[in-house]
Amino acid sequence: MSIHVQLISRWMVTLAALAGLGMVAMVSVGVVMRYFLNSPLNFTEEVVGLLLSASLFLMLPYLTLHDKHVQITLLTQHPSRQVRWSLKIFKQLVTLAFFAWMLYETVPWLKFAIKLNLKTEISRLPLLPWMVILPISFLLTSIASLLCLSRIRRSSADSSSSH
Repeated sequence: MSIHVQLISRWMVTLAALAGLGMVAMVSVGVVMRYFLNSPLNFTEEVVGLLLSASLFLMLPYLTLHDKHVQITLLTQHPSRQVRWSLKIFKQLVTLAFFAWMLYETVPWLKFAIKLNLKTEISRLPLLPWMVILPISFLLTSIASLLCLSRIRRSSADSSSSH
């Protein structure tokens, strides 16, 4: 399962980078249209907001799997090995609990969106493809956190057997 989560998270982070490029393209086109053609795109902010949200949530599984979240160096590098190990476990348990809870909360919200066939206000884009990113991201981030916990446990067992 680990290799599948790694592969999917790489694809998701690639999609996040493409969403970032899409944001730059949309804003650039909007600026050109506004200042040179005096005809602004009325849906730029809406689409950029969707792309920003998509990019943020698409990155979460990769960042969790590779432990690339923002960390407080004072807490993660300076304490003793036992304290660092405990903090790593605590961090992954909090991550797992949070994203499992968010997944639980997101499913009814997604069902509601499907039922109403929600669309964006200005450009009338369907919201479902954008909204489905959240539960997928939360599920994969939870799995990534479980894999990190397993990795921490294995590294602890390896280090204790070598002493």
